[in-house]
Amino acid sequence: ALHQLLGDDHFALAGHGFRRRQPPTQASIRWFGEGFSGYLAETAPFSDCPAIAELARFEWALRHTIDAADARRIETQNLQAVAPEQWHGLLFDLHPSLQLLSLDWNVPFIWQALMDEQTPPAPERMPQTWLVYREPDRVSAWRSVEEAEASALTYLAAGNAFGALCERLWSESGDAEMAVGRAAVWLRTWVEQGLLTVRATADAH
Repeated sequence: ALHQLLGDDHFALAGHGFRRRQPPTQASIRWFGEGFSGYLAETAPFSDCPAIAELARFEWALRHTIDAADARRIETQNLQAVAPEQWHGLLFDLHPSLQLLSLDWNVPFIWQALMDEQTPPAPERMPQTWLVYREPDRVSAWRSVEEAEASALTYLAAGNAFGALCERLWSESGDAEMAVGRAAVWLRTWVEQGLLTVRATADAH
């Protein structure tokens, strides 16, 4: 998509400039583009349009979903087998393919238009967090999330139990029923999309 957006000449200019500044350090070309978005963000004329660097970040995140390590995903039936007294201490890991990507521009829509061979929209500021991941059927996917959901995923990934997340939401809202309901809806969505793996059960408090 970045190649299509820049055209042959500007893409070649960017690629050769990046190669000179950051020569490959590994035998595999797989990791060569890891710092490309940073190079574009600080190098004129590409830095004049911040959406260019963000498009490179988005494409790199999609690339990661293809060959990220796999892990056994939790499924609905796994949760159904959890005893009530175990829910408070249930711990989760995020699937290795999942990334939380904070973007300031509408680059996912630019990317999609280019992939569909349509005229892309003009760059537009659109601060948003995106989940980029590999679905259970091995298809790359992404969706936008509100700050609260992104924060909840980060909280669980840091080693906090599901019960602690519910308590945190309760403290923020002052409504225990709403907090548990919100966490349950998120959990169902995360499981359906294959975003979580089970880690362990913490000691009961």
